[in-house]
Amino acid sequence: GVTHNVPDKKELVAAYDYRGADGSLVYQVQRFSHNNGKKSFVQRRPDGKGGWFYDLKGVKPIPYRLPELLSAIEQGNMICIAEGEKCCNALTEAGLVATCNSGGAGKWGEKHSLYFPAGTKVSVFPDNDNVGHNHAKEVSSSLLERGCEVKIIELPGLPQKGDIADWFTLGGTKDNLLDIIANTANLSSAERAKVTARNG
Repeated sequence: GVTHNVPDKKELVAAYDYRGADGSLVYQVQRFSHNNGKKSFVQRRPDGKGGWFYDLKGVKPIPYRLPELLSAIEQGNMICIAEGEKCCNALTEAGLVATCNSGGAGKWGEKHSLYFPAGTKVSVFPDNDNVGHNHAKEVSSSLLERGCEVKIIELPGLPQKGDIADWFTLGGTKDNLLDIIANTANLSSAERAKVTARNG
């Protein structure tokens, strides 16, 4: 019974395109799953010659699905913000408009918020863990400062570390979701201080 070191095999499971307002490809996030059960992400940008640079030098981060985001905002539609691209795609498949930042939790910044004019209705979907809840609070605070109407959506029956994609897999539907959103109050500016203080 000699055991050899098993090489870390990784497999590309998804590629998420980040497109500019004009629909052109700005950069791409590749999602890999590893045979040890972990996942990893690689960011790359087109080199203009059909190949890739595996870095984001000189690239301004943009929200995921930006062209859809901009047209939804123009039409006054609600925008969903999730923690990752997989969750955004699950929301999109359910017929909603969803976005996120690349790089995961803790990476949302003013560069993302600036696309959201005052009055935009936003529903934020935290992953069900501390990192996820803190990320949702950062996103919410940043959008409240711009004068958006923001809700943080707590999904019933979500397992620890679960997310909106899991919730759909567990049988959640768009109608369920719209009910939950409708029954969730907007965060007020007064609550903003509480949100920041509550779990700090």
